[in-house]
Amino acid sequence: MKAVISYLDRVFYQLDCFLNAILGGKEDQTISLRAALMKHNEQKAGRFGGGCLICWWLNWTVERHHCAKQLDGIAAVRWAAVHAAVMLISLGFLIFYAPLIWAFM
Repeated sequence: MKAVISYLDRVFYQLDCFLNAILGGKEDQTISLRAALMKHNEQKAGRFGGGCLICWWLNWTVERHHCAKQLDGIAAVRWAAVHAAVMLISLGFLIFYAPLIWAFM
């Protein structure tokens, strides 16, 4: 069982890095780290933007202070990428199906 968990952990970490690279980030960074760097730069410039929103969502869904931990180099909780993916899919379904549910109420 530990081998399966370790394997899935590596797969989701690499998927996280792959998606970050597709979205224009560095291939060795996760989306969390990229968002933390964006938030840091936005706060230095005195503005609120995409990094702040992504970090807010990650802090709400994955773990408390997730982006700050990524910026400090502290390892995230196990299964953080899996948890974030499930929450993102759930949010997508909610946004997609909300008008249909609302229409039938």
